[in-house]
This record gives sequence, C-alpha cells and structure tokens, in this order.
Amino acid sequence: MSNAEEIKKLEEKIAELKAADTAMAAMTPEQRFAISMHGILCHHNHTDGCGWFYEGSNGTDDWGGQAHSRWLMSAKKVSAFCKNNSITLDQAANIVKLTREL
Repeated sequence: MSNAEEIKKLEEKIAELKAADTAMAAMTPEQRFAISMHGILCHHNHTDGCGWFYEGSNGTDDWGGQAHSRWLMSAKKVSAFCKNNSITLDQAANIVKLTREL
C-alpha cells in the first residue's frame, strides 16, 4: 500500500500555505489588521450582504474594492490611534476579539 496520493495532497497543501504566508507577509500591517477586523466583526451575510469574498481572485485581496477599502480605512484609523497611545495592532486585535465574547 502506497501513500503517494496522500503525500501529493499534503505537498499541494504545503505549497498553498506557503503561498498564503508569502502573500500575507507582503501586506501592510493595516491590511493584515483589516483582515482580522473583518473576520471578527463582520456580521453580514457573506452570500449577499458583504462583498469581501467576491473582491479579488486567486487568493489575492482587492484593496480598492468597496468592502476591502472600507475595512482598510477603519484599520488605518485604529492603527493611528494605537500608534498615538502605544498600543500594538496585536493588542488591538485581542481587544476586538474580546468584544466577540460578550
């Protein structure tokens, strides 16, 4: 019995994850924070109420799109506040996550 097919699937998954990491590393901190904020705070129906997943292709985000640009603008505002108050974006993300527990 060979594991060749399973190994091939796992290698493809590893390549996919590496590409996602490379794409994430190329983003600005505000873009990464916008992704986090959207994931935590968006309560819209993602079939017809939020265009986030329709903006972009091949795993890339369209930061000029309506949903992405709106979340990015909010992330930039939070980032500026954080910088002025010695708060890291990781700390801000943790605070936002706490609000989901209410």
